[in-house]
Amino acid sequence: MKRPLPELKLSRRSVFARDNYTCQYCGAQSKDLTIDHIIPKRLGGGLHWDNLVACCRRCNTRKGDKLLPQTGMRLARHPRRPKYVPYISLAKYVNGAKNSVWRDYLPIFHDVGAEYTAAA
Repeated sequence: MKRPLPELKLSRRSVFARDNYTCQYCGAQSKDLTIDHIIPKRLGGGLHWDNLVACCRRCNTRKGDKLLPQTGMRLARHPRRPKYVPYISLAKYVNGAKNSVWRDYLPIFHDVGAEYTAAA
């Protein structure tokens, strides 16, 4: 019997890494980001991968506690839970994938590594 792969832990840092430290509304890249609930908590939006995105402070203030159609804002891409990256955190994997020396030693995950290594 195979042991199931552990799931990647949901955290602020892993959401930022998944979104490549990029605001999912305006595309600004920054280390000074916040987490936005696409569906606000007061309207039933929970703490799960497909409801959380990295967001710059300006866009987070603009969106506030509203739904996207009410603001006219759009997501750059629909968020989803990344596949598990074994032995290392997603943030460290993304940083390693950007480094040409480390890239040869990291496993390739098509939903994570390809978009970050292409940007390097």
